Amino acid sequence: MAFSIGMFVRSLVQRNRTSRFRVIVMLPLVITTFLMARTGYVQNRVMQVRNAVIQKGPNQVCIINTAKAIAEETTKKKIPQQTFSFTSYSEALSSQADSESKVVFLAFADMGGFPMAMNFYLTSIQRYDIRNVLFVSSSEEFCSRFQAIEVACFVYMNESAHDKASVYLSKDFINKMNIRTYMILEALQLGYHVIHSDVDVVFFKNPTERIFDVCHFRDPEKVCDVAALWDSGAHNAGFLFIRNSNASISMYKSMEHTAKTTNIDDQKALNGAMRSLKKELRITSLPGAEFQSGLQFFDNSQRQFAGDHPCTHCIVMHNNWIVSMEAKVYRFKEMHMWLYDQDEYYSSTQRRYLAYQNPTYFGNDSTTLAAERSSLITALAIGLILNRTVILPKFVCAKKAQQCTILQHYLLGIFDQSFGSSYREHTFLQNELVPLTVRNSSRWTYVLLNSTELIPSFGVKVFRYNESQEIRQETIEKWFGNETNSVLQFHSLYNVPRIVLKNATADKEFKGKCEKAFVKAKWHQF
Repeated sequence: MAFSIGMFVRSLVQRNRTSRFRVIVMLPLVITTFLMARTGYVQNRVMQVRNAVIQKGPNQVCIINTAKAIAEETTKKKIPQQTFSFTSYSEALSSQADSESKVVFLAFADMGGFPMAMNFYLTSIQRYDIRNVLFVSSSEEFCSRFQAIEVACFVYMNESAHDKASVYLSKDFINKMNIRTYMILEALQLGYHVIHSDVDVVFFKNPTERIFDVCHFRDPEKVCDVAALWDSGAHNAGFLFIRNSNASISMYKSMEHTAKTTNIDDQKALNGAMRSLKKELRITSLPGAEFQSGLQFFDNSQRQFAGDHPCTHCIVMHNNWIVSMEAKVYRFKEMHMWLYDQDEYYSSTQRRYLAYQNPTYFGNDSTTLAAERSSLITALAIGLILNRTVILPKFVCAKKAQQCTILQHYLLGIFDQSFGSSYREHTFLQNELVPLTVRNSSRWTYVLLNSTELIPSFGVKVFRYNESQEIRQETIEKWFGNETNSVLQFHSLYNVPRIVLKNATADKEFKGKCEKAFVKAKWHQF
Protein backbone atom coordinates (compact mmCIF):
# COMPACT_ATOMS: atom_id res chain seq x y z
CA MET A 1 0.00 0.00 0.00
CA ALA A 2 1.33 3.44 -0.88
CA PHE A 3 2.32 5.55 2.09
CA SER A 4 3.02 9.25 2.58
CA ILE A 5 3.73 11.64 5.42
CA GLY A 6 0.43 13.40 4.79
CA MET A 7 -1.64 10.24 5.13
CA PHE A 8 0.09 9.36 8.37
CA VAL A 9 -0.42 12.80 9.88
CA ARG A 10 -4.13 12.94 8.83
CA SER A 11 -4.74 9.57 10.49
CA LEU A 12 -3.28 10.87 13.73
CA VAL A 13 -5.46 13.96 13.65
CA GLN A 14 -8.64 12.06 12.78
CA ARG A 15 -8.14 9.68 15.68
CA ASN A 16 -8.03 12.40 18.28
CA ARG A 17 -8.42 16.03 17.37
CA THR A 18 -7.74 16.95 21.00
CA SER A 19 -4.17 15.65 20.62
CA ARG A 20 -2.97 18.50 18.40
CA PHE A 21 -0.12 19.25 20.75
CA ARG A 22 1.16 15.69 20.42
CA VAL A 23 0.96 15.89 16.63
CA ILE A 24 2.90 19.16 16.57
CA VAL A 25 5.60 17.68 18.79
CA MET A 26 5.80 14.39 16.89
CA LEU A 27 5.62 15.82 13.38
CA PRO A 28 9.34 16.82 13.04
CA LEU A 29 10.42 13.38 14.30
CA VAL A 30 8.10 11.60 11.86
CA ILE A 31 9.34 13.67 8.94
CA THR A 32 13.00 13.11 9.88
CA THR A 33 12.52 9.34 10.24
CA PHE A 34 10.68 9.11 6.94
CA LEU A 35 13.37 11.03 5.06
CA MET A 36 16.17 9.00 6.65
CA ALA A 37 14.51 5.77 5.50
CA ARG A 38 13.83 7.09 2.00
CA THR A 39 17.36 8.39 1.45
CA GLY A 40 19.06 5.22 2.69
CA TYR A 41 20.75 6.96 5.63
CA VAL A 42 19.99 4.09 8.02
CA GLN A 43 21.21 1.57 5.47
CA ASN A 44 24.41 3.55 5.02
CA ARG A 45 25.09 3.69 8.75
CA VAL A 46 24.50 -0.07 9.09
CA MET A 47 27.10 -0.59 6.37
CA GLN A 48 29.56 1.71 8.11
CA VAL A 49 29.19 -0.18 11.38
CA ARG A 50 29.52 -3.57 9.70
CA ASN A 51 32.67 -2.44 7.94
CA ALA A 52 34.18 -0.93 11.06
CA VAL A 53 37.25 -2.19 12.88
CA ILE A 54 36.60 -3.65 16.32
CA GLN A 55 39.20 -2.81 18.92
CA LYS A 56 40.25 -5.76 21.04
CA GLY A 57 42.92 -4.06 23.13
CA PRO A 58 45.70 -1.48 22.90
CA ASN A 59 47.68 -3.50 20.37
CA GLN A 60 45.12 -6.02 19.11
CA VAL A 61 42.47 -5.38 16.49
CA CYS A 62 40.41 -7.44 14.13
CA ILE A 63 38.64 -6.24 11.03
CA ILE A 64 35.14 -7.26 10.03
CA ASN A 65 35.50 -6.88 6.26
CA THR A 66 38.52 -6.70 3.99
CA ALA A 67 38.68 -4.08 1.28
CA LYS A 68 37.29 -6.55 -1.25
CA ALA A 69 34.34 -7.41 0.98
CA ILE A 70 33.57 -3.73 1.49
CA ALA A 71 33.29 -3.22 -2.25
CA GLU A 72 31.16 -6.36 -2.72
CA GLU A 73 28.80 -5.42 0.13
CA THR A 74 28.39 -1.89 -1.23
CA THR A 75 27.50 -3.22 -4.68
CA LYS A 76 25.05 -5.74 -3.25
CA LYS A 77 23.15 -3.12 -1.26
CA LYS A 78 23.15 -0.64 -4.17
CA ILE A 79 24.14 2.29 -2.00
CA PRO A 80 24.60 5.48 -4.05
CA GLN A 81 28.27 5.77 -5.06
CA GLN A 82 30.34 8.83 -4.17
CA THR A 83 33.02 9.91 -6.62
CA PHE A 84 36.51 9.12 -5.35
CA SER A 85 38.45 10.13 -8.45
CA PHE A 86 39.11 13.73 -9.42
CA THR A 87 40.11 15.82 -12.43
CA SER A 88 42.37 18.18 -10.45
CA TYR A 89 44.25 18.33 -7.18
CA SER A 90 42.18 21.36 -6.20
CA GLU A 91 38.97 19.38 -6.70
CA ALA A 92 40.35 16.47 -4.66
CA LEU A 93 41.32 18.71 -1.74
CA SER A 94 38.00 20.55 -1.83
CA SER A 95 36.15 17.24 -1.71
CA GLN A 96 38.17 15.67 1.11
CA ALA A 97 39.17 18.50 3.48
CA ASP A 98 37.07 19.12 6.56
CA SER A 99 34.64 21.87 5.57
CA GLU A 100 34.84 23.66 8.92
CA SER A 101 38.52 23.48 9.88
CA LYS A 102 39.94 23.18 6.31
CA VAL A 103 42.21 20.38 7.59
CA VAL A 104 43.05 17.46 5.31
CA PHE A 105 45.11 14.32 5.98
CA LEU A 106 47.51 13.67 3.10
CA ALA A 107 49.28 10.33 2.65
CA PHE A 108 51.58 9.57 -0.28
CA ALA A 109 52.43 6.08 -1.59
CA ASP A 110 52.89 4.21 -4.86
CA MET A 111 52.37 0.62 -6.02
CA GLY A 112 55.59 -0.47 -4.35
CA GLY A 113 54.01 0.59 -1.05
CA PHE A 114 50.45 -0.51 -1.77
CA PRO A 115 50.23 -3.22 0.94
CA MET A 116 51.61 -0.77 3.52
CA ALA A 117 49.12 1.89 2.39
CA MET A 118 46.25 -0.58 2.67
CA ASN A 119 47.36 -1.46 6.19
CA PHE A 120 47.50 2.24 7.12
CA TYR A 121 43.98 2.67 5.79
CA LEU A 122 42.65 -0.35 7.72
CA THR A 123 44.45 0.23 11.03
CA SER A 124 44.22 4.01 11.23
CA ILE A 125 41.84 5.67 8.76
CA GLN A 126 38.93 3.24 8.60
CA ARG A 127 39.32 2.16 12.21
CA TYR A 128 38.83 5.70 13.55
CA ASP A 129 36.40 6.76 10.82
CA ILE A 130 38.62 9.58 9.57
CA ARG A 131 36.82 11.10 6.57
CA ASN A 132 39.02 14.09 5.68
CA VAL A 133 41.77 12.04 4.08
CA LEU A 134 43.26 12.01 0.59
CA PHE A 135 45.72 9.40 -0.62
CA VAL A 136 48.16 10.83 -3.16
CA SER A 137 50.19 8.69 -5.52
CA SER A 138 52.51 8.61 -8.52
CA SER A 139 50.74 5.50 -9.79
CA GLU A 140 47.49 5.21 -11.74
CA GLU A 141 47.10 1.59 -10.64
CA PHE A 142 47.51 2.52 -6.98
CA CYS A 143 44.72 5.07 -7.16
CA SER A 144 42.43 2.84 -9.18
CA ARG A 145 42.70 0.15 -6.49
CA PHE A 146 41.84 2.59 -3.73
CA GLN A 147 39.02 4.16 -5.71
CA ALA A 148 37.59 0.66 -6.25
CA ILE A 149 37.06 0.35 -2.50
CA GLU A 150 35.70 3.91 -2.26
CA VAL A 151 38.79 5.61 -0.87
CA ALA A 152 39.73 9.01 -2.30
CA CYS A 153 42.99 9.04 -4.24
CA PHE A 154 44.67 11.44 -6.65
CA VAL A 155 47.58 10.82 -9.04
CA TYR A 156 49.72 13.88 -8.35
CA MET A 157 52.57 13.18 -10.74
CA ASN A 158 54.01 10.13 -12.44
CA GLU A 159 57.30 8.67 -11.22
CA SER A 160 59.31 6.10 -13.15
CA ALA A 161 59.89 3.82 -10.13
CA HIS A 162 56.28 3.92 -8.93
CA ASP A 163 55.81 0.14 -9.16
CA LYS A 164 58.56 -0.94 -6.76
CA ALA A 165 59.67 -0.34 -3.19
CA SER A 166 62.70 1.97 -3.11
CA VAL A 167 65.83 1.47 -1.06
CA TYR A 168 66.30 3.99 1.75
CA LEU A 169 68.21 7.10 0.57
CA SER A 170 68.45 5.83 -3.01
CA LYS A 171 67.76 8.27 -5.86
CA ASP A 172 64.30 6.76 -6.39
CA PHE A 173 63.57 7.03 -2.67
CA ILE A 174 64.55 10.72 -2.54
CA ASN A 175 62.51 11.50 -5.68
CA LYS A 176 59.41 9.89 -4.17
CA MET A 177 59.86 11.65 -0.84
CA ASN A 178 60.19 15.00 -2.58
CA ILE A 179 56.77 14.53 -4.20
CA ARG A 180 55.44 14.97 -0.67
CA THR A 181 57.01 18.43 -0.55
CA TYR A 182 55.27 19.48 -3.76
CA MET A 183 51.83 18.17 -2.79
CA ILE A 184 51.95 19.76 0.67
CA LEU A 185 53.09 23.12 -0.69
CA GLU A 186 50.28 23.20 -3.24
CA ALA A 187 47.70 22.27 -0.59
CA LEU A 188 48.94 25.10 1.63
CA GLN A 189 48.81 27.57 -1.28
CA LEU A 190 45.22 26.50 -1.97
CA GLY A 191 44.27 27.45 1.58
CA TYR A 192 44.27 24.12 3.43
CA HIS A 193 45.89 22.99 6.66
CA VAL A 194 47.66 19.63 6.28
CA ILE A 195 48.21 16.65 8.56
CA HIS A 196 50.77 14.70 6.60
CA SER A 197 51.37 11.04 7.44
CA ASP A 198 53.59 8.40 5.94
CA VAL A 199 51.80 5.10 5.40
CA ASP A 200 54.22 3.14 7.64
CA VAL A 201 52.35 4.69 10.56
CA VAL A 202 49.72 3.37 12.98
CA PHE A 203 47.22 5.54 14.87
CA PHE A 204 46.07 4.53 18.34
CA LYS A 205 43.32 7.17 18.11
CA ASN A 206 42.38 10.02 15.80
CA PRO A 207 45.26 12.48 16.39
CA THR A 208 43.45 15.62 15.20
CA GLU A 209 42.22 17.06 18.49
CA ARG A 210 45.49 16.42 20.29
CA ILE A 211 47.37 18.17 17.47
CA PHE A 212 44.98 21.12 17.73
CA ASP A 213 45.65 21.33 21.48
CA VAL A 214 49.42 21.16 21.13
CA CYS A 215 49.44 23.66 18.28
CA HIS A 216 46.89 26.05 19.89
CA PHE A 217 45.00 25.79 16.62
CA ARG A 218 41.99 27.76 17.87
CA ASP A 219 44.04 30.55 19.49
CA PRO A 220 45.17 33.12 16.88
CA GLU A 221 47.70 34.61 19.31
CA LYS A 222 49.51 31.31 20.03
CA VAL A 223 48.80 29.09 17.03
CA CYS A 224 51.82 27.29 15.60
CA ASP A 225 52.87 27.07 11.96
CA VAL A 226 54.16 23.52 12.13
CA ALA A 227 53.95 20.71 14.69
CA ALA A 228 56.09 17.66 13.89
CA LEU A 229 56.95 14.32 15.43
CA TRP A 230 60.29 14.67 17.23
CA ASP A 231 62.66 11.92 16.16
CA SER A 232 65.91 11.61 18.07
CA GLY A 233 67.42 15.02 17.38
CA ALA A 234 65.36 16.12 14.38
CA HIS A 235 61.79 16.75 13.29
CA ASN A 236 60.29 13.91 11.27
CA ALA A 237 58.87 14.67 7.82
CA GLY A 238 56.81 11.47 8.00
CA PHE A 239 54.24 12.81 10.44
CA LEU A 240 53.55 16.50 10.98
CA PHE A 241 50.88 19.17 10.98
CA ILE A 242 51.39 22.25 8.78
CA ARG A 243 49.08 25.22 9.22
CA ASN A 244 48.32 27.35 6.20
CA SER A 245 50.36 30.49 6.94
CA ASN A 246 52.83 32.72 5.15
CA ALA A 247 55.65 31.31 7.24
CA SER A 248 54.79 27.66 6.54
CA ILE A 249 54.43 28.38 2.82
CA SER A 250 57.86 30.02 2.87
CA MET A 251 59.23 26.91 4.60
CA TYR A 252 57.85 24.59 1.92
CA LYS A 253 59.01 26.87 -0.87
CA SER A 254 62.50 26.55 0.60
CA MET A 255 62.07 22.76 0.68
CA GLU A 256 60.85 22.81 -2.92
CA HIS A 257 63.99 24.66 -3.98
CA THR A 258 66.12 22.12 -2.14
CA ALA A 259 64.26 19.25 -3.83
CA LYS A 260 64.82 20.69 -7.30
CA THR A 261 68.46 21.68 -6.89
CA THR A 262 70.01 19.02 -4.62
CA ASN A 263 69.84 15.31 -3.80
CA ILE A 264 68.78 15.98 -0.21
CA ASP A 265 65.67 14.13 0.99
CA ASP A 266 62.66 15.98 2.39
CA GLN A 267 63.43 15.32 6.06
CA LYS A 268 66.82 17.02 5.88
CA ALA A 269 65.22 19.76 3.78
CA LEU A 270 62.49 20.23 6.40
CA ASN A 271 64.93 20.64 9.27
CA GLY A 272 67.17 22.91 7.21
CA ALA A 273 64.22 25.15 6.33
CA MET A 274 63.14 25.24 9.97
CA ARG A 275 66.59 26.43 11.00
CA SER A 276 66.82 29.10 8.31
CA LEU A 277 63.31 30.44 9.04
CA LYS A 278 63.31 30.02 12.82
CA LYS A 279 62.61 33.74 13.38
CA GLU A 280 59.48 33.58 11.26
CA LEU A 281 58.15 30.10 12.10
CA ARG A 282 56.27 29.04 15.20
CA ILE A 283 57.50 25.48 15.59
CA THR A 284 56.08 22.94 18.02
CA SER A 285 57.29 19.41 18.66
CA LEU A 286 54.53 16.86 19.16
CA PRO A 287 54.82 15.22 22.63
CA GLY A 288 57.29 12.36 22.37
CA ALA A 289 55.39 10.04 24.70
CA GLU A 290 52.27 10.27 22.52
CA PHE A 291 53.79 10.61 19.04
CA GLN A 292 56.58 8.05 18.83
CA SER A 293 59.24 7.13 16.29
CA GLY A 294 60.23 3.54 15.64
CA LEU A 295 63.35 4.04 17.74
CA GLN A 296 61.30 5.11 20.74
CA PHE A 297 58.46 2.62 20.34
CA PHE A 298 60.38 -0.54 19.44
CA ASP A 299 63.99 -0.15 20.60
CA ASN A 300 63.91 2.13 23.61
CA SER A 301 60.73 0.52 24.96
CA GLN A 302 61.85 -3.05 24.13
CA ARG A 303 58.80 -4.02 22.09
CA GLN A 304 59.18 -6.87 19.61
CA PHE A 305 56.13 -9.08 20.06
CA ALA A 306 52.41 -8.44 20.50
CA GLY A 307 51.70 -7.72 24.14
CA ASP A 308 55.15 -6.35 24.98
CA HIS A 309 54.69 -3.30 27.23
CA PRO A 310 51.35 -2.03 25.85
CA CYS A 311 51.50 1.70 25.14
CA THR A 312 48.41 3.17 26.82
CA HIS A 313 49.31 6.79 26.05
CA CYS A 314 50.40 6.43 22.41
CA ILE A 315 48.49 8.33 19.73
CA VAL A 316 50.74 7.87 16.67
CA MET A 317 53.66 5.51 16.01
CA HIS A 318 55.93 5.84 12.97
CA ASN A 319 57.51 2.50 12.03
CA ASN A 320 60.84 3.99 10.96
CA TRP A 321 64.43 3.39 12.11
CA ILE A 322 64.53 0.15 10.15
CA VAL A 323 65.56 -0.53 6.55
CA SER A 324 63.48 -2.36 3.88
CA MET A 325 59.77 -2.71 3.34
CA GLU A 326 59.95 -6.39 4.26
CA ALA A 327 61.35 -5.59 7.70
CA LYS A 328 58.75 -2.89 8.40
CA VAL A 329 55.90 -5.20 7.45
CA TYR A 330 57.32 -8.02 9.58
CA ARG A 331 57.68 -5.72 12.59
CA PHE A 332 54.03 -4.68 12.25
CA LYS A 333 52.94 -8.30 11.97
CA GLU A 334 54.74 -9.40 15.14
CA MET A 335 52.98 -6.57 17.02
CA HIS A 336 49.55 -7.48 15.56
CA MET A 337 49.49 -4.11 13.81
CA TRP A 338 49.01 -5.60 10.34
CA LEU A 339 45.44 -6.06 9.09
CA TYR A 340 45.87 -6.40 5.34
CA ASP A 341 44.78 -10.00 4.71
CA GLN A 342 46.27 -10.28 1.24
CA ASP A 343 45.80 -13.75 -0.32
CA GLU A 344 44.18 -14.91 2.95
CA TYR A 345 47.46 -14.44 4.78
CA TYR A 346 45.60 -14.82 8.08
CA SER A 347 42.11 -16.05 7.25
CA SER A 348 42.83 -19.23 5.29
CA THR A 349 41.26 -22.36 6.76
CA GLN A 350 42.98 -24.61 4.20
CA ARG A 351 46.64 -23.70 4.68
CA ARG A 352 48.62 -25.92 7.04
CA TYR A 353 51.46 -24.88 9.31
CA LEU A 354 54.52 -26.13 11.17
CA ALA A 355 55.66 -24.58 14.46
CA TYR A 356 58.66 -25.17 16.70
CA GLN A 357 60.58 -23.49 19.53
CA ASN A 358 64.14 -22.45 20.40
CA PRO A 359 64.17 -23.19 24.16
CA THR A 360 67.93 -23.56 24.77
CA TYR A 361 70.90 -21.24 25.14
CA PHE A 362 74.12 -23.11 24.28
CA GLY A 363 76.58 -21.15 26.40
CA ASN A 364 77.51 -18.43 23.91
CA ASP A 365 75.80 -16.37 21.22
CA SER A 366 77.58 -17.80 18.16
CA THR A 367 76.93 -21.45 19.07
CA THR A 368 73.30 -20.66 19.86
CA LEU A 369 72.78 -18.77 16.61
CA ALA A 370 74.30 -21.64 14.61
CA ALA A 371 71.96 -24.14 16.28
CA GLU A 372 68.96 -21.87 15.63
CA ARG A 373 69.94 -21.39 11.98
CA SER A 374 70.21 -25.16 11.50
CA SER A 375 66.81 -25.63 13.17
CA LEU A 376 65.20 -23.09 10.84
CA ILE A 377 66.64 -24.84 7.77
CA THR A 378 65.26 -28.14 9.09
CA ALA A 379 61.83 -26.56 9.61
CA LEU A 380 61.83 -25.08 6.11
CA ALA A 381 62.78 -28.45 4.62
CA ILE A 382 60.01 -30.28 6.49
CA GLY A 383 57.60 -27.53 5.53
CA LEU A 384 58.56 -27.90 1.87
CA ILE A 385 58.05 -31.68 1.95
CA LEU A 386 54.69 -31.52 3.76
CA ASN A 387 53.45 -28.32 2.09
CA ARG A 388 53.30 -26.56 5.46
CA THR A 389 54.11 -22.92 6.23
CA VAL A 390 56.70 -22.49 8.99
CA ILE A 391 55.75 -20.35 11.99
CA LEU A 392 58.99 -18.80 13.20
CA PRO A 393 60.12 -19.24 16.81
CA LYS A 394 61.59 -16.61 19.06
CA PHE A 395 65.37 -16.34 18.76
CA VAL A 396 67.87 -15.85 21.57
CA CYS A 397 69.70 -12.51 21.54
CA ALA A 398 72.30 -10.61 23.55
CA LYS A 399 73.74 -13.34 25.75
CA LYS A 400 70.34 -14.72 26.72
CA ALA A 401 69.28 -11.29 27.98
CA GLN A 402 66.17 -11.34 25.83
CA GLN A 403 64.29 -13.20 23.14
CA CYS A 404 63.99 -11.47 19.82
CA THR A 405 62.69 -11.78 16.28
CA ILE A 406 64.51 -12.90 13.15
CA LEU A 407 65.12 -9.20 12.38
CA GLN A 408 67.90 -9.08 14.96
CA HIS A 409 69.90 -11.75 13.12
CA TYR A 410 69.27 -11.77 9.36
CA LEU A 411 68.47 -9.31 6.58
CA LEU A 412 64.81 -10.03 5.92
CA GLY A 413 64.84 -8.57 2.42
CA ILE A 414 67.46 -11.18 1.44
CA PHE A 415 65.77 -14.00 3.38
CA ASP A 416 62.47 -13.27 1.63
CA GLN A 417 64.05 -13.68 -1.79
CA SER A 418 64.41 -17.38 -0.95
CA PHE A 419 61.60 -18.04 1.53
CA GLY A 420 59.23 -15.06 1.50
CA SER A 421 56.09 -17.20 1.08
CA SER A 422 57.24 -20.06 3.32
CA TYR A 423 56.89 -18.63 6.82
CA ARG A 424 54.78 -16.63 9.25
CA GLU A 425 55.73 -14.43 12.19
CA HIS A 426 56.07 -15.91 15.69
CA THR A 427 52.85 -14.39 17.08
CA PHE A 428 50.77 -15.61 14.11
CA LEU A 429 48.75 -18.14 16.10
CA GLN A 430 47.88 -15.56 18.75
CA ASN A 431 46.42 -13.21 16.15
CA GLU A 432 42.62 -13.01 16.27
CA LEU A 433 42.49 -12.72 12.49
CA VAL A 434 43.55 -16.38 12.30
CA PRO A 435 40.53 -18.75 12.44
CA LEU A 436 39.93 -20.51 15.75
CA THR A 437 39.99 -23.86 13.99
CA VAL A 438 43.60 -23.17 13.05
CA ARG A 439 44.70 -21.67 16.34
CA ASN A 440 43.31 -24.57 18.39
CA SER A 441 44.21 -27.44 16.07
CA SER A 442 47.48 -28.75 17.52
CA ARG A 443 47.00 -31.94 19.57
CA TRP A 444 50.52 -33.32 19.89
CA THR A 445 53.98 -31.89 20.37
CA TYR A 446 56.53 -33.85 18.36
CA VAL A 447 60.27 -34.24 18.83
CA LEU A 448 62.94 -35.76 16.57
CA LEU A 449 65.73 -37.56 18.48
CA ASN A 450 68.57 -39.91 17.74
CA SER A 451 68.68 -43.33 19.38
CA THR A 452 70.39 -42.12 22.56
CA GLU A 453 68.97 -38.65 23.23
CA LEU A 454 66.72 -38.23 26.25
CA ILE A 455 63.11 -37.14 25.84
CA PRO A 456 63.08 -33.40 26.72
CA SER A 457 59.70 -33.33 28.50
CA PHE A 458 56.53 -35.26 29.21
CA GLY A 459 53.63 -35.19 26.78
CA VAL A 460 55.64 -35.29 23.55
CA LYS A 461 55.47 -37.79 20.72
CA VAL A 462 58.95 -39.01 19.82
CA PHE A 463 60.30 -40.04 16.42
CA ARG A 464 63.81 -41.47 16.48
CA TYR A 465 66.27 -41.61 13.61
CA ASN A 466 69.45 -43.63 13.18
CA GLU A 467 72.87 -42.15 13.79
CA SER A 468 73.35 -40.98 10.23
CA GLN A 469 74.26 -37.84 8.35
CA GLU A 470 70.86 -37.33 6.77
CA ILE A 471 67.12 -38.04 6.88
CA ARG A 472 65.37 -38.89 3.64
CA GLN A 473 62.21 -37.16 2.42
CA GLU A 474 60.42 -40.53 2.41
CA THR A 475 60.98 -40.82 6.17
CA ILE A 476 59.45 -37.41 6.85
CA GLU A 477 56.46 -38.31 4.68
CA LYS A 478 56.05 -41.62 6.49
CA TRP A 479 56.13 -39.98 9.91
CA PHE A 480 54.01 -36.89 9.25
CA GLY A 481 52.43 -37.18 5.81
CA ASN A 482 49.06 -38.30 7.14
CA GLU A 483 48.80 -35.65 9.85
CA THR A 484 45.68 -33.58 9.19
CA ASN A 485 45.93 -30.99 11.97
CA SER A 486 46.28 -27.41 10.77
CA VAL A 487 49.38 -26.98 12.95
CA LEU A 488 52.17 -29.56 13.30
CA GLN A 489 53.90 -28.57 16.56
CA PHE A 490 57.50 -29.55 17.34
CA HIS A 491 59.20 -29.11 20.69
CA SER A 492 62.47 -28.07 19.02
CA LEU A 493 64.54 -29.05 15.99
CA TYR A 494 68.09 -28.91 17.35
CA ASN A 495 70.78 -31.23 15.94
CA VAL A 496 68.50 -32.88 13.36
CA PRO A 497 70.58 -34.29 10.45
CA ARG A 498 70.19 -32.72 7.04
CA ILE A 499 66.93 -33.60 5.34
CA VAL A 500 67.45 -34.73 1.74
CA LEU A 501 64.74 -34.23 -0.88
CA LYS A 502 64.14 -37.21 -3.15
CA ASN A 503 64.30 -35.07 -6.28
CA ALA A 504 67.98 -34.21 -6.79
CA THR A 505 67.22 -30.97 -8.65
CA ALA A 506 64.82 -29.77 -5.95
CA ASP A 507 67.35 -30.71 -3.26
CA LYS A 508 70.10 -28.70 -4.98
CA GLU A 509 67.76 -25.74 -5.41
CA PHE A 510 66.79 -25.81 -1.73
CA LYS A 511 70.46 -25.94 -0.64
CA GLY A 512 71.20 -22.98 -2.90
CA LYS A 513 68.37 -20.95 -1.37
CA CYS A 514 69.66 -21.67 2.13
CA GLU A 515 73.17 -20.56 1.19
CA LYS A 516 71.84 -17.20 -0.04
CA ALA A 517 69.11 -16.57 2.56
CA PHE A 518 71.08 -16.06 5.77
CA VAL A 519 72.91 -12.73 5.59
CA LYS A 520 73.82 -11.27 8.97
CA ALA A 521 71.95 -8.10 9.78
CA LYS A 522 73.47 -5.07 11.41
CA TRP A 523 71.54 -2.67 13.60
CA HIS A 524 68.07 -1.91 12.18
CA GLN A 525 68.55 -4.19 9.17
CA PHE A 526 71.42 -2.18 7.67
